[in-house]
Amino acid sequence: MRIPFRWFQRLGIEIEGNWWRVCWPWLLVWRCSAAVVDASTGLLRWSRLVPVANASVNSFPSDAATDGVGAFVSVRDGRVFGFAVADGSLLWTAGPVTPASEPGATDIRPLTVNDRTVVVGTGRSMLTGYDAATGQTRWHVESGNGGTSRVYRFGTSATLSMHYDGGLTLRDTKDGRRTWFADPSQGKGGVNSVAVFGDTVFATSLSDGLQAFRLVRK
Repeated sequence: MRIPFRWFQRLGIEIEGNWWRVCWPWLLVWRCSAAVVDASTGLLRWSRLVPVANASVNSFPSDAATDGVGAFVSVRDGRVFGFAVADGSLLWTAGPVTPASEPGATDIRPLTVNDRTVVVGTGRSMLTGYDAATGQTRWHVESGNGGTSRVYRFGTSATLSMHYDGGLTLRDTKDGRRTWFADPSQGKGGVNSVAVFGDTVFATSLSDGLQAFRLVRK
């Protein structure tokens, strides 16, 4: 399989399609498998099937991220897998902390990795941080804003979560401690899309249009 990956790399953004998703810089998930392609040639390095734990629940991959050492994949039944980027060997399996069978849980499991911590959200008001090397749970906290729709890297040691209620939450990646939040109920408007650039978060909402938040540690 060959992918015009220089094009994706030049954009430096995530590309979404009906069946697959490419995450910066090399990680690709396709139906029930995960794969890594060479960033310079677009040639397939390896691919691995995501094991099905229970045929009665959705075991398709939900989200994926890489830090160049590990390739991390969340599955819609709540499990998380860590693969070695170099050869595709399975490093660890974790979860589910919120099984899809629980009432009100969603299939979407947004994921990112920062500071050697894999952060996974759920449709419920829970966020979990896993050690990127071992898969051990570092922290498990209430989001404070309901279910999480997306999770973004922020700087070198934080993650930014966008929630279904339109709120935003910034957390320390190491311990899950909340360091900033934007609550739509306090007149900031419900955020529906986010872009992170340096220390600034750009967000759009139907009520307030384009907003920018500059987040600086005090």
